[in-house]
Amino acid sequence: MPAENLNHPDAPDISTLLPTEVKGAIWDMDGTLFASNEHRVKSWGKACKEFGLEIDSNKYMAETGRAGKEIVAILCKEQGVELSEDQVKELVAKESSIFKEEGMDKSRPIPVVMQLLEEAKRRGLKMAVASGGEKGTVMEALDKFGLNDTFDTIVTSHDVENSKPAPDAVMGIEAAKKANIGTIIDVTTLPGHPDKNKQPGSVKMPEQ
Repeated sequence: MPAENLNHPDAPDISTLLPTEVKGAIWDMDGTLFASNEHRVKSWGKACKEFGLEIDSNKYMAETGRAGKEIVAILCKEQGVELSEDQVKELVAKESSIFKEEGMDKSRPIPVVMQLLEEAKRRGLKMAVASGGEKGTVMEALDKFGLNDTFDTIVTSHDVENSKPAPDAVMGIEAAKKANIGTIIDVTTLPGHPDKNKQPGSVKMPEQ
């Protein structure tokens, strides 16, 4: 998918954000490749309500990246709600279904991240997606925006024993440190990112 133009006065030179020694890149999906977090908050809220649970945007952002069943377990513990294993699976499936029906079409690729992705592709880097989402939802989203063939491998909560933020799925600053990844780019620091909160740049992790 071609990168969109980023008409922003503070736009960085994308090529400078990827150190020359980088040989591969691992990408998250929600909030990284796609501006989907606000829509996931809504789908989680609707699904949780059906099972006597509540989740707001702050709680979602605090737990996003974990597998759905882990988010439900945390909510149940904090809110004193007991759900069977089957009910947990049903809730997670319900959230995915609501997102596909109501949120996926509204979740657009983030232009500045697409530019970074294009630069990584231009350099021939090995690339992977590591998402705590359900496999079907992840694959459908990537396919919708023509990104399936961009990645050499795709890892979801179905493929690992411990989902994010554990380093099994290799996401998050702390997880990246544990996994001994050399450089992490916080895409929310890039101008034009919907969750922009800092100055653009990459973080070089100390050698272990």
